[in-house]
Amino acid sequence: MAAFARRADKDKMLLAVYMRWKFEAPDHDTADAYTLARIAAHLDPELREAPPELKFQQEVLDTVRGTKKSPRPTRAAGRR
Repeated sequence: MAAFARRADKDKMLLAVYMRWKFEAPDHDTADAYTLARIAAHLDPELREAPPELKFQQEVLDTVRGTKKSPRPTRAAGRR
């Protein structure tokens, strides 16, 4: 929700939280907790400030809600 990558290293996550929300987290754990709180706020209509800005943010919310469609499994080569 904060960083574009599915897995961002801890320093990039601290920077992403600051760049996105102007919150200067003192450590990685606080940055993670703040991001989780922002996700929770988006899930509650009374707390939601605005819709997600970017596609990947909507994908995070859909995954948490359980509404994200998973891709169809592919058949192994040679199987019918």
